Amino acid sequence: MAKKCPHCGEVSDADNICTWCNKSLVAEKPPAAAPAGGGAQPAAPPGAPPASAKPVGAAPAPTRRPLPTVEQPRPLWPYYAGAGVAVVVVVLVAQFLGMKTAAGPPPDPADWASKQSMTKLLSMSVPGNYKFTTSGSSGSYEQMTVKATKLCRVHVEGSGTKGAMSDVASAMARTMGTEGGSSVAARGEGKFHATQGELQKKRDPKYAESGDMDAWSFAGMPAAYSEYTTVKKVGLFAVKMKGWRISCTGGDFGYQVWAEAPAAQWDKFKPIAKKILVSAKTNAGG
Repeated sequence: MAKKCPHCGEVSDADNICTWCNKSLVAEKPPAAAPAGGGAQPAAPPGAPPASAKPVGAAPAPTRRPLPTVEQPRPLWPYYAGAGVAVVVVVLVAQFLGMKTAAGPPPDPADWASKQSMTKLLSMSVPGNYKFTTSGSSGSYEQMTVKATKLCRVHVEGSGTKGAMSDVASAMARTMGTEGGSSVAARGEGKFHATQGELQKKRDPKYAESGDMDAWSFAGMPAAYSEYTTVKKVGLFAVKMKGWRISCTGGDFGYQVWAEAPAAQWDKFKPIAKKILVSAKTNAGG
């Protein structure tokens, strides 16, 4: 009985073996399913490749290429921070050196010469190697400043406003009968000095006077003075100061006079400042 070969498709004259391709004409049974609950797998038919073997001609599994590495930019903040620290150090060093110079000792005075105020109302003897400046307006105010260093100075400021205040103080002393008395605090210049001291304390909370006020004579005019201490800033640094504040009444102006230096330099600057102040005089017809 002829059968069609499932392999080559030809009609075989034999019933079991194809007369054309010599392959079995008996249909192969599918492999039996594994028994439930596990157990041994049925043996593979002879000649079958092992289950773990790769099929012939199968393409190899694709390999994953590593992603290209991108170099991350370095953060800039360490450079900025380092530059900022360097700037701060330079500024602090510069300010410290500036403070040391400003708070240093005054140079020895030399080449003394007489200097007039801009309004020509006052004059005084000044060392030529110190800086002298003046300003003013006739009948309004006048200033004279002598600087040995940035912080060692003698400063004179007079104004018509202060003159009016000194007139009031003198009038009070006359009313109380103390004008011309032995107590400088009870005289007009003393009362004017006390009033100016209170105003200075409001302007400068670190300003403090030591001891009682004493009598002085500035440019031939009656005056009172007190020693004081305060603190001045030079950049970021504080410098303790010491000096004299002098209040003077006379003529149309009232005067406040300052002689001051860093506390460490006051003993050296004090005799120089006193020589400048003692030399002050009014100019007749100025």
